[in-house]
Amino acid sequence: MKNVIFLISLCFIFLNCKNEEELKAISQKNNPKTDTLQLRKAEFSIAIHGGAGTILKENMTSEMESAYQAKLEEAIRVGYDVLKNGGSSLDAVEKTINVLEDSPLFNAGKGAVFTNAETNELDASIMEGKTLNAGASAGTKTVKNPINLARAVMENSPHVMLTGKGAETFAQEQGLEIS
Repeated sequence: MKNVIFLISLCFIFLNCKNEEELKAISQKNNPKTDTLQLRKAEFSIAIHGGAGTILKENMTSEMESAYQAKLEEAIRVGYDVLKNGGSSLDAVEKTINVLEDSPLFNAGKGAVFTNAETNELDASIMEGKTLNAGASAGTKTVKNPINLARAVMENSPHVMLTGKGAETFAQEQGLEIS
């Protein structure tokens, strides 16, 4: 599994989150007499990567590449929809990362690389830029979505980081899903 995630290393996806058809419709509605359409850029953007690692191009089938691209697109769209509908950046980050954590394709959550003891030990962190509040978890083995735990640490504890069994106990107390 060491050669997992070719797209992740090479594919740092940066999308300017705008749906051009929506923006055209808005522009035409607000300015129906305009022949020249001027599109406004969205006030946000999303950048993601799917983990660390390498998959060599010669080992990547077109089906695998399509699967990675589809899952990355899904993750971007989830975050975009949160922001488009007025959700917070923290919600968008958490939901976007949930898509990656729930997929076996990425070095996060379900697809995490094994330790030398052949177990998964998951880490996650999150930070809010406005307040500089942060939360993190490390070395968890049973928490389904470590990013949810990191956010719970940030919002519901006096700590910045919890690790191992203490983090797992806190996750259970917070009602987070345990796998």
